[in-house]
Amino acid sequence: GTAQIERLRQVFVGIEAGAEASDGGNGNAIGLLRRAIAQQRGSGADDRAIMRGGDDTMLRAVSRAFERRGFELHGVQEVIPGLLAPEGLLAGRAPDQAEARAIARAAEAARALGHLDIGQAAVASAERVIALEGIEGTRDMLKRVAELRRQGRIGRSERTVLFKAVKPQQDRRLDLPSIGAETIEQAAEAGLCGIGVSSGASLVIDIDA
Repeated sequence: GTAQIERLRQVFVGIEAGAEASDGGNGNAIGLLRRAIAQQRGSGADDRAIMRGGDDTMLRAVSRAFERRGFELHGVQEVIPGLLAPEGLLAGRAPDQAEARAIARAAEAARALGHLDIGQAAVASAERVIALEGIEGTRDMLKRVAELRRQGRIGRSERTVLFKAVKPQQDRRLDLPSIGAETIEQAAEAGLCGIGVSSGASLVIDIDA
């Protein structure tokens, strides 16, 4: 289990630890950005692209629009590098073999979503993928998982994890996967046993809290 996690360069956060952090509200931020840009967009190709495609497509268009106007963009990790998730265990206990397989499965699904510019997150158990993030964002995806568990669609002993992965093609100055206290609380409410993220390419807020 440990060797597999090291190969995948993943971070496992035990839900039991309840690490204190603040959630970025990524889904809401993207919606607000879309609306703000829609109010000010021009007639250029970049401006039209802002309102089309997935988040990565939209954010690339936003960055080009700003750069065309003389702005220089920097990722938050350039300003506060300590927000980047390091490799290894961040909090709680180490995952067992079944949980390590769940992490690997969720990570594979999240990366596949990223290739298609759909989302960054997936929930899986060792045996199957449970949920994929779409336009609704991570918060609402976890609500779906919680409802599936209440309906008995997820086994009582089925250990499930959330994984958030950086999109392979994305501009890493913008919209890196992030987790915080709200993410951990929502995952716990959905009955998940842990959270994984792409090490070195994800943000964990208040990691030392």
